Amino acid sequence: MAARPARSAHYDHRLTNPHRPLHRRLQPPRTHRSLPHRAPPATAYSTRPKAQPSGTRDGDTHTRVRHDRVDHTGVVTLRISGRLHHIGIGRTHARTHVILLVDDLHVRVVNATTRQLLRELTIDPTRDYQPQYTKKPPNP
Repeated sequence: MAARPARSAHYDHRLTNPHRPLHRRLQPPRTHRSLPHRAPPATAYSTRPKAQPSGTRDGDTHTRVRHDRVDHTGVVTLRISGRLHHIGIGRTHARTHVILLVDDLHVRVVNATTRQLLRELTIDPTRDYQPQYTKKPPNP
């Protein structure tokens, strides 16, 4: 049995398909009247400009508003860059409904009913717990 000849790069299945009628095998491919320049869909698709990123995103900031409740220990949790950060609010505000206004690492915690600012801080991404005070406040 003789080996089949290798298909060339210009192999056209329309010419050799035995199930296709002879008059169809000899005709050139149809053009598409509805597309510009009567181009086939694949050509029309490949010539269109593709979506590209608009530029650098260095100036973009991530802002969001989050409604939450302070837990029984006075802490609210916030996920930033895939890590949970625990923000200390204080036990006096336990089980209080709050609104977290997040602008990248800058966070404001507002009481949802009174609209009073409870805490404003910048998240330290290296720390899991964000204490209320960085140092102990001086005794009066």
